[in-house]
Amino acid sequence: MRLLPMAVLATFSWYLVAYPPAGAAAEEPASFSRILSLQEAIDLALAQNLELQAASARVEAISTLTAQVRSQWLPRVVAYGVYMHLDHETTADFTSSLEPLLGYFEGLGPVLQNLGLDPPPSLQFEPLIIQHQEDYRAGGSVSVQFEPRTLVQYDSADLALEQGQHMLDQGRIRLGQGITELYYGLVTLREMQAVANRNVETRRLSLENVQSRFNLGMTIELDVLRAQLSLSEAVNQVEQLGSAFEDLRTQTAMLLQTDPDFDVALPPSPPTFSDPAEVIQAAMEHHPQVVSARVALELAQNASREVAWSWAPIFDAAFNLNLARATAFSDENLRWDVTLKLVWPLFLGGIRLAQRDQRAAEEMAADHSLRQALAQIRSDIQRAFLQRRQLESDLELAQQQLQLAEQAHRLAQAVYNQGVGTQLDLMEAETRLFAVQTRVVQTELALARQNAHIYSLTGRIWRP
Repeated sequence: MRLLPMAVLATFSWYLVAYPPAGAAAEEPASFSRILSLQEAIDLALAQNLELQAASARVEAISTLTAQVRSQWLPRVVAYGVYMHLDHETTADFTSSLEPLLGYFEGLGPVLQNLGLDPPPSLQFEPLIIQHQEDYRAGGSVSVQFEPRTLVQYDSADLALEQGQHMLDQGRIRLGQGITELYYGLVTLREMQAVANRNVETRRLSLENVQSRFNLGMTIELDVLRAQLSLSEAVNQVEQLGSAFEDLRTQTAMLLQTDPDFDVALPPSPPTFSDPAEVIQAAMEHHPQVVSARVALELAQNASREVAWSWAPIFDAAFNLNLARATAFSDENLRWDVTLKLVWPLFLGGIRLAQRDQRAAEEMAADHSLRQALAQIRSDIQRAFLQRRQLESDLELAQQQLQLAEQAHRLAQAVYNQGVGTQLDLMEAETRLFAVQTRVVQTELALARQNAHIYSLTGRIWRP
């Protein structure tokens, strides 16, 4: 499920390349209408993302599969009724064709009397009704069909719903990861602004100091121009970094479907896992990608069982009730019947054998996909821990360099104030200090972001 455009996910990395730490500064914005926390940003994204809403609707549609399968077991009740009205009855009169037979019976009367027997009865024929003027038919039936493989289909419908839910959860985790990346990008730019503002103040104090020395004739005009150029570069970096923050905030607001009128705040430190095995164990049990692959394997196994159960007999039972008034031969009557039927599909042209082989291949493919998902998650977790160890090493080195840079800056300032050091030495110390301070901020936030990423690999979204 693709929930975030790649361009948006890569925006923060692009800003770090376009505006390197060695020249970054920002002005504090005048005012913001609100502070948007990381948890609020994630909740907004999960609630308003259209692709998630569409996926949720698809899962809701899948939930009807269980009812559809269950309906095959429930009785089917059918009722019908037909009423017909004609302008006249249709009859048939056979009197003329039967007159010779009537004369024959009448001629037997004297003979029977002579024999002491009763004469034959008088025969009279009435017209035979072929079609009544008013006819009706009514009736109904109750039938039940049971096919053994529907039991497997019922279980498969539940598994399909479960798989859809896990895929939806997987989409939520990916969206949460993307929002976390963007939010930490905004926080990093905001923290870099704070460092850059201090750099601007440092450059301004240096310019004032050089200007005072120039007024006293203790330095040359080139030093003043050099200090002005340094301050101008710092101010330009302020504008660049401020523009980068505004642009990234606008893109984030578009993704969250909210107004770009918010500021960000440094989130609390994410939980830290010390052992990769702990994260791997949690991912094997709860990560939607792994669980979805496991459910896919169960679905493939059910499909194989469904083909095997297709050899079982199919049982049908029906009760029919009919009431009809149609002709004189079947005048108004009520009938009922019970039908029991057993169908055993022994051979259907070999289609089931082909289906069995197909399902076996799909089951093998699902098993390989599950193994691949397990290996992928395990690899992602191990790689994430390696990246975190590298960030921890980089942070330790940056903090050591920060101590040295601060010491070097104090020494350069002291030497310059005594008139022994040069302005170039002081400016170089200021530039180095600013670069190291920026690197420390970036590495600290990158480490926090990495811990949040490791937390998401357990199958959950980290919400502060």
